[in-house]
Amino acid sequence: MDDGQGGDLKEQSPATQNTMETKKLIRNLVKGRLYRFAYRVKNVNGWSPMSDFTSIRTSVQPSQPDAPTLISATGTSITLQFYKPKDNGGSEVYQYKLFRNNGNASTNPEIEVTSYTSNLLTHTLTLADGLTTGLVYKFKFRAYNSVGASVDSNISVFALVDAPNAPDAPTVILSHTSDN
Repeated sequence: MDDGQGGDLKEQSPATQNTMETKKLIRNLVKGRLYRFAYRVKNVNGWSPMSDFTSIRTSVQPSQPDAPTLISATGTSITLQFYKPKDNGGSEVYQYKLFRNNGNASTNPEIEVTSYTSNLLTHTLTLADGLTTGLVYKFKFRAYNSVGASVDSNISVFALVDAPNAPDAPTVILSHTSDN
């Protein structure tokens, strides 16, 4: 195998004579590196040529992204900010998914937001996404790499409401005090 950086192949501990190992445990690999492997066999007549290379990237799922945050909200739209995971797991993150609930405080965000397809780190949801003015929604975010999905972000909660109307002008209430 090589060093995961395209270096020369180095022999790993050889198989025991007269045995055929089909598995080999290799330790102390560095996450994110692309390791190349090849092998050869020996019999009484000598060594075979090297096999073709097999490459394996050492990766895990991305780390949990931070919870979505609110950029703005009105009675008809919510604009959210998303965050890349701090660790891509050794493999490029190629997709993100956004989930919401149905606006009922007791339900978790399990409805995929199908209008979010751009993988941008902001997104605006509107009434066309099935939102209803006056309801409070829960959101979560998930990242994907070649190994699989991250743990879901923590849940964020935001309302689809307009700013309140201006209040009435202040009124003056006169009071009288007594000198007694």
